[in-house]
Amino acid sequence: MGIEDVIERRTIEFPRPLGVADTEKLLIDVAQALSYRLRWHVDQQKTVGDYIDVNKYSIELGSASVSGSYAVRGKATESFRCEADQEGTQFAGIRFELVPGWRLSEYRPEAVAIWDAVREQVTKSFPKE
Repeated sequence: MGIEDVIERRTIEFPRPLGVADTEKLLIDVAQALSYRLRWHVDQQKTVGDYIDVNKYSIELGSASVSGSYAVRGKATESFRCEADQEGTQFAGIRFELVPGWRLSEYRPEAVAIWDAVREQVTKSFPKE
């Protein structure tokens, strides 16, 4: 099992792209279903434009990034990034961090178990189309 196996195992693709709010909801739903602790950070560019009058204006949402970690209390914590499209406004999946050059067998079983459990729960979260 080489690096390709690690990349495939740590990557979770969504059946369809999600916006920031739906991505956050999915991350929370997964954490609740698995009783994991979730820490996450969203960074999003916002622009105020088109002033309509003194108290009315529009806010344009720009590119975003979402990253965080899932933790099993007292056992393991695994960091991840959500994979964004080119505009940075839709997310296509979750990618857990890897250690360059490590084979799958070099990761702690608890870490790989988090990847697998999150993948399974993400799959369950999307209705069959």
